[in-house]
Amino acid sequence: MLLLIFDLWVFSVGLIKVESYNNLYTENDILIFLKDNSGIERVVYLKDPVVKSTLFPSSYLTVKNQIYRIDGCEGIALGIYSRFICGINNCTSQRQECVSINEIKNKNYLNLLNARYIVSHSEIEGYTQVFSGNNLYVYKNTEALPRAFIVHNYLVVEDR
Repeated sequence: MLLLIFDLWVFSVGLIKVESYNNLYTENDILIFLKDNSGIERVVYLKDPVVKSTLFPSSYLTVKNQIYRIDGCEGIALGIYSRFICGINNCTSQRQECVSINEIKNKNYLNLLNARYIVSHSEIEGYTQVFSGNNLYVYKNTEALPRAFIVHNYLVVEDR
């Protein structure tokens, strides 16, 4: 048991933020909109690679308000999930503890993950804007698949 605790500590220590309660849990308009509208559907935040923004609610705050994100940080992230998320960006990274998405190049991956809402710093083509505030835009992905569904036909594809 001690080995397990030590192992988890080693992989997660860099992800622990030490800040005041008020800094971690300050609500804004975007959070309130998502809390009222997202339900069990997932949210994706398109991180601007140039702008270091704190406008989108922190992981602590989204978890506290039951907003389910497809991006974020996890000390023991699954490599296969990180590679799948990379399919949205067409990135080459094989595994990372923090999965971030800065653009959508493959909508099908996003749809499979049930990402109903997309939050971005800039306007996005092909999606309906449903809210804006705090210099962020919220778009609705009407093509997102349900969180769970039955597949009646399938095709087995050999692993890459």
